[in-house]
Amino acid sequence: VAAVCALVGHLITSGGNVPLNNALEASKGRGDDRGARTGFEGRWTALHALRTLFATAAFVLVAVAATG
Repeated sequence: VAAVCALVGHLITSGGNVPLNNALEASKGRGDDRGARTGFEGRWTALHALRTLFATAAFVLVAVAATG
């Protein structure tokens, strides 16, 4: 189960956060940095919260298994 949690976190990162980061980077210098960030920030933050949740769950499950 811990491995599945870690994998889900990785998929969220590679399929969600990284493409958003790349899109934000590509928009630099086009004049509307604040607008680009505003459109980016809500989705990125939600994805980051999800990947943090799954990474934390994976860590806790491994820690419990290692000490159990």
